[in-house]
Amino acid sequence: MLIWTAMLIPVLTVLVLAFFFNKKMAWWEYLVVLGIPALIILGIKADVEASQVHCTEYWGAYLTKGAYYEEWNEYIHQTCTRSYPCGTDSEGHIEWCTETYDCSYVATHPEYWEVTNSIGEDFSVSKQYFENLCKLWGSRVFVDMNRHYYTEDGDAYVTTFDKDYEHTIPTTTKHSYENRVQASHSVFNFREFKKGEAQQLGLFDHPPINSFDQTSVLGTLSSHQDKKYVDFTNAYLGAPSKFRMYILSWQGKGQDIAVQQEAYWKGGNKNEIVICVGMDSANTKAEWCKVFGWSKNEILKINIRDCVVGQNTLDLKVLAGYVNEQVKGKVIRRDFREFSYLTVDPPTSAVVWTFIVTALLCGGLAWFSVVNEFDRDCPSGSRY
Repeated sequence: MLIWTAMLIPVLTVLVLAFFFNKKMAWWEYLVVLGIPALIILGIKADVEASQVHCTEYWGAYLTKGAYYEEWNEYIHQTCTRSYPCGTDSEGHIEWCTETYDCSYVATHPEYWEVTNSIGEDFSVSKQYFENLCKLWGSRVFVDMNRHYYTEDGDAYVTTFDKDYEHTIPTTTKHSYENRVQASHSVFNFREFKKGEAQQLGLFDHPPINSFDQTSVLGTLSSHQDKKYVDFTNAYLGAPSKFRMYILSWQGKGQDIAVQQEAYWKGGNKNEIVICVGMDSANTKAEWCKVFGWSKNEILKINIRDCVVGQNTLDLKVLAGYVNEQVKGKVIRRDFREFSYLTVDPPTSAVVWTFIVTALLCGGLAWFSVVNEFDRDCPSGSRY
């Protein structure tokens, strides 16, 4: 790996010092000149690699509860200490004494509204959002919090999911994992895209999360009346099947655009099944379909493809239901630890900067080693 050749710099520096400045060098200074740059190189390599293999996947779930917590307060008993002047010593200097005092106070906890999803994640929401949720789910239950309050006993009001499928509210959250595939060129050699090239080709980025959810349907089908059922499927299968589905759609594009999309997303995240669809001019029937993802279940991908192209009019509700039947009870996410053998080469810019930093550091250490008071005959720095 090219970055490790930067170790030649401290090695050469030590050789130069040993040959030309031997009398000026204490034995331990050679270790410093060699060891510190080695640690710096190791640190740079580790930091660069960590950033290269860092990846984000998206987890789906659904809201199960909403809650309003009233404002309340509590009396905090607390004792503090403080110093005060309490005289002078024989030389006239002020002497200080310490005393304790009661610094108790009232802590006020403001009201707030939050929702909780099926995997236990909480999200802050507005009052209006909570009220709308109560109306949708048809419940609003008082909960006595039994707090040890001071003057305000804040309680709570809770609404829970009514189990009506049509009342499902999906959520999406980001989670990090190590993806050596995206940074390695040894096996899965996905092509690289220049800045702006993907957008010019009509490729998609992963959509942002807005109001704790993320759309699952992109492109010409993004306004489809039944796209919510794709989000519902992601919500219910996200945790148990470690699964997320995206539908990417184009008009007037050949299947090569799907190949480009797969390369752009480096095969997708480890929990994803990505359904690429080429729609006809009326945006009703799929002319072609390509499904990609890291799942080892190739039959699943083929079945989904056949479901898409087999419909005279593409129905996202039917597709979402079919995917739910195919995936339910299975685990889709690939264990990326099986790719831990892949090596990751730092980018050229990181290698260049490593050489520059190492050279400057070695130069500074060499100069200091020569001019300081430590030398071969007196490594401790004192002759007396």
